[in-house]
Amino acid sequence: MGHSWHLYDSILDVPQDDWLALRTSEADLFMDPRFIATVERTMSGPGRFWSVLVRDGDGRPAGCACLSLYPLDAALLCPPGPRRRLQIVRRVWPRCLKFEILFCGLPVSAGQNHVRVAAGADAKEVLRQLDAAMTRLAARQRVAAIVCKEFSDDDLPQTDFLQELGYLRGPSLPMNYFAPRFGSFDEFCGALRSHYRYKIHRSQRKFERAGFHVAHFCGTEAAAQYTDEVHRLYLDVVEHAEVTLEILPAEFFRQLAANCGDAVRLTAIFQGARIVAFSWGLLLGRSHQNLFVGFDYALNAEYDLYFNLMACDLDQALRQGVAEIQVGQTADVFKSRMGCHGRPRSVYVKGTRWFSARPLRLFSKLLMPPPPSPPLRGLFRDGEKL
Repeated sequence: MGHSWHLYDSILDVPQDDWLALRTSEADLFMDPRFIATVERTMSGPGRFWSVLVRDGDGRPAGCACLSLYPLDAALLCPPGPRRRLQIVRRVWPRCLKFEILFCGLPVSAGQNHVRVAAGADAKEVLRQLDAAMTRLAARQRVAAIVCKEFSDDDLPQTDFLQELGYLRGPSLPMNYFAPRFGSFDEFCGALRSHYRYKIHRSQRKFERAGFHVAHFCGTEAAAQYTDEVHRLYLDVVEHAEVTLEILPAEFFRQLAANCGDAVRLTAIFQGARIVAFSWGLLLGRSHQNLFVGFDYALNAEYDLYFNLMACDLDQALRQGVAEIQVGQTADVFKSRMGCHGRPRSVYVKGTRWFSARPLRLFSKLLMPPPPSPPLRGLFRDGEKL
């Protein structure tokens, strides 16, 4: 017998030993059943979720993936010009280019993918089986397209086989990385050219004079700090964002922190007893990943809250001696001024209905334009550019 796939309605139904055997390490939190179950429980309103397990001919687990059915507004993928024209069309056709999409991945935009292939397994056959499962499910749910997200350049030698199965590869937002070659944020500042260092110190002085203080929490303590009032700061950031796939509920963050323990970190800035800015992050082995932020926009304009929040978060990560720091897929220009550099991410898309398959092929470059690249900056005294 050859490879086969099985679709489960919940991660809780999957044989746990088989699933855990396919994670890359104990730090692979995004494929941890606790993480997936948290998404299923807290986001079942707008979305539906499935897990796929692929077995080889001997019945051994060869690969797995998480799938989600989620509404998508294609306007989010368009550059500003076409997006404005689409808004005009929607005055008479309100649901134009609004679809339900089957994602290979979960609606938590952190630059990660949810496909795993066992070491030594036939990766092409695993991807062929995953495509068969997704195609069957897409037909059953009558969705317009399948989107597999988000893959780094290191993944492409394996995942580009999806193009032979009818998928188009396009660019996603790059992931920003901060080089962890410093022991603290102060040490990073000491390596900067004087005019960059002056701007940072000016922002830090404004922050210090205002009397804000910073605290770090993890696990259940972080969950207890995250009130509905604090969550409104996240919602404000979402409202200002140019691209938003999903809006995560407050309960997602609380359950994630409570269920996943010390791996989940909350950096909070207080004004008195009130949290006015925060950053959720993950400590995964020797990797720190900044996930989502929230801040008071009025205070930010006066005291550079967002900058100081990022500086405090980076300082904590650097002091932990991590080997990798990821700081998200947005605000590229701002992050490049803080010493970050982007690495590409890719998605694979296949139309599954007559009205989506051909337009996707004809207008793929319009619908999936390359993201603009932030300028190279000579931040450091030693002349190194990012």
